[in-house]
Amino acid sequence: MNKNIQIFDNAISIQNSKLTRKVSHEIIIGLVESGTFPDSLFDKLLSILKNETVQKWEYSYLILKVFEDGLEYLTETQKEHLIDFFVLIYGQFTESTSCLLIVEMIVDLYRNEKSLNALKKIMGTNEDIPRSMIPEGFEYYISESCEEHSLKIASKILEGLN
Repeated sequence: MNKNIQIFDNAISIQNSKLTRKVSHEIIIGLVESGTFPDSLFDKLLSILKNETVQKWEYSYLILKVFEDGLEYLTETQKEHLIDFFVLIYGQFTESTSCLLIVEMIVDLYRNEKSLNALKKIMGTNEDIPRSMIPEGFEYYISESCEEHSLKIASKILEGLN
């Protein structure tokens, strides 16, 4: 896994989408085989996603896919940290696929009021592309959540966004 992380980091730094895709897939296979999401990988991915160049890269979603495909292997502490991290960095992404993955992962992390609150926090972003994906996040929340009270709130917010 460490070798893949190093190759992954190098592929991203030179913005080689083919290699990034290949290694991303290998890392995901490693997560599935081990059944865990190592803290070292988690921390490295967060570090990579903090990079402004990565946030503006059209293939940044390849990095986010590791989280998306590995959500079930995250510890509760990692989930808490990840949702807060996504709220913090969401508005800095400029690629619609990455923004969509982030709002969907915010929902998938908890599918309850915690997810709804995170979606509400990212509503303040001023950037066009991230802002345009926020209604998608509320629609996804409505389709995935089971909390009746939160569903009503999400529906009212979505009505106001459309």
